[in-house]
Amino acid sequence: MAVLIPELLSKESENYIVSIRLLPDGLSFSGYNPHIKGSFFIHEEKWNPSDSYLKHLEDFFFAHECLAYTFKRFYVVQANADYTLVPLSLFLEKKADELYSFVFGHSADRQILHQPLKDDNQIIIYSMAPDVYTFCSRSLANPVFVHTQSAVFPLWKQRSLTKACRVMFASLAGGRLIIACYEQGQLLFTNYFQVAEYKEILYYTLYIWKQQQFDVQADRLYLSGEAQQTKELKMALSAYIMNVDIFDYPSEVYLMGTEILRTPIDLIALYLCEL
Repeated sequence: MAVLIPELLSKESENYIVSIRLLPDGLSFSGYNPHIKGSFFIHEEKWNPSDSYLKHLEDFFFAHECLAYTFKRFYVVQANADYTLVPLSLFLEKKADELYSFVFGHSADRQILHQPLKDDNQIIIYSMAPDVYTFCSRSLANPVFVHTQSAVFPLWKQRSLTKACRVMFASLAGGRLIIACYEQGQLLFTNYFQVAEYKEILYYTLYIWKQQQFDVQADRLYLSGEAQQTKELKMALSAYIMNVDIFDYPSEVYLMGTEILRTPIDLIALYLCEL
């Protein structure tokens, strides 16, 4: 299936910020021109997860010459990948593989990547399939590799700085629940969980709320994810926590275009924060 892209993309590609978001069963290609309101576009493609991911990726690249354009910035976003955070003061680049292996076990079949979190003293370490990393590195002009959470953490940090109370953020996508707790921009706790049932989401959220000694009346919980699911979660969690809200975005997001409202929080954060 051909990607439906703006006509201006071929003429003014150097003004566009674009991304390829790699998923276990496909990808999305999206972007926008910061100088043109409403210019955001996104194309999603699903593949058979039992087939060769690299072969699907190669076919997608070869079928779309627009990927060879020179862009203002081209992000390669790794979704649904395991990750860990390491304080900047303890991080050594040559030890990145060792640190990752300490958390997730050793494996020779992975490319270890890392990047600093914007405006924070943390490094996020994650992995990507080596053949996918090599192909993207060779096929794209100056790609910037990022993990889905690399822009979300700074976005959450910014929001917590505007609140006098402590804040918990819970994001649900692709069967993964990510939770982070902040106090005035300071990260107190973060972890992620694979969840298959609704009751698991409630359990982890409420357990961590209690574990971190959050106040059910004074502190705040923000939810993000698929619209209907977050609406249902808000109703359920409001029985236990007074201040539960669905995460709302800065006004500049809505100027990018209506299509961006159906994208996951990590892509929205990426285009907002521009790592």
